[in-house]
Amino acid sequence: MVSSKVHLPQEAGCSKFSGAIIAIMGLFFLVGGLKKYLTVQKMAITPTSKVRSAAVGLVELYGKARPAVEVMGPISNEKCAYWRIFAGTKDDRLLMDQSWKGFYLEDETGKILIKPSQKMLFGEGFGFPHRNEYEGFLPGEWFGIKQIEKPFLDYLKLQPKGVQMLFEQNSHKYLRATEGYIKDGDPVYVLGRAVPSGKEGSDFSDENITVEMEELGYSSESDLASKSRSSFIIQIVGGIALIALGLFLIIF
Repeated sequence: MVSSKVHLPQEAGCSKFSGAIIAIMGLFFLVGGLKKYLTVQKMAITPTSKVRSAAVGLVELYGKARPAVEVMGPISNEKCAYWRIFAGTKDDRLLMDQSWKGFYLEDETGKILIKPSQKMLFGEGFGFPHRNEYEGFLPGEWFGIKQIEKPFLDYLKLQPKGVQMLFEQNSHKYLRATEGYIKDGDPVYVLGRAVPSGKEGSDFSDENITVEMEELGYSSESDLASKSRSSFIIQIVGGIALIALGLFLIIF
């Protein structure tokens, strides 16, 4: 009986710590779900515009992707209009990169330049129509098990020293990398801010308006909204449930 009383405070402390971790995880799920909810709401209240009638401000466009300049996927060397790369471990994203050169969105009324924004690096988008997956350990860390493919290693060698060191610090972990891209002629949906093309820093002064991309998808608005809606409901409900469980463990 005495022994059980001695271990009780330690067990209670572990329970509270576990509850705090679960609650924090739930908070992340909840915030992610709310962000997706706001995106769907923004899509719903923003009418789809034709390129010719696009005005300065928030715009929603749907058409075909056309390269503005020659672009190649940096890992696969696939010719494309736009690419994005995510790489890391199961738990941590170590590298985020994208094509910064921009591409045109074309419909039956004309074409408009789409410029990737910093925000695009922190979203998953709505799934790329073309993608290449690379996974495994860095060479030399483990013998006789799967090593990550050479095209990704060649790409990693071109990254800043800080990024290379980050991967070396995680060399004992299984790595995954995805290169997603859209090709010339792929259907594309864009939600973003239209600005005058003469804005400082623009590389394309021959166009009247460019769009600073905030969201990117590859099917109609209704399909994208439907897919995103089911996702944010799961995240919000799951987040609330985890927060409730965490608080229960902390309090009781």
